[in-house]
Amino acid sequence: MGLSISIGLTGCGNSNLSSDSPSNLSPSASSAGSTTSWVPPAGFDGTVQGDPNMAWKITNTSGDSSYDSQWCNSHFPPCYFYRVAVNEDCSSVSGTLQLINSLGEVEDTVQASSAAAVPKGATTTLVFEANSYAWKRNVKLANLNCIP
Repeated sequence: MGLSISIGLTGCGNSNLSSDSPSNLSPSASSAGSTTSWVPPAGFDGTVQGDPNMAWKITNTSGDSSYDSQWCNSHFPPCYFYRVAVNEDCSSVSGTLQLINSLGEVEDTVQASSAAAVPKGATTTLVFEANSYAWKRNVKLANLNCIP
C-alpha cells in the first residue's frame, strides 16, 4: 500500500547523492517486550511499500546548494527530493516515484538511488529526476528499498 501525495517542487537534480549525517532513530519496545519496532525520526511523513525500516519526508533541496543552483531551476522538468531515514545498513537506498493522472492511473515512473552506502541510523536524499513537464502534477512515492 503506497501513500499518495501531491507536491509542486520544481527543478532538476542528480539521484546519486551520498548519505547525510545520522538522525535520531530510536527503537520502541513492543507490547510483547521481547521485540522492538522502529520509530521513524520526528518530521518523517511515513513509510511506503518496500522496507518497513525506512521512512521519508519531502525536502526542497538535494542538500548541495551549488548543485541545486546549477541543475534545479525552472528551465528543466521538475525533480522531487525525498529525505530517507534507515534503521538498517544499506549498500544503497532506492525508490520509485509515479506520475498519477486525473483518473488515478500511473502514467509514468522514475527511479532514484543513493550513490553511497547508508548506515543504520543515517539519512540520505533521493532525487527523482522527471523527464517531462507533465510531472508538475500529482506524484506518488511507490516504494523504498534498502539494498543490503
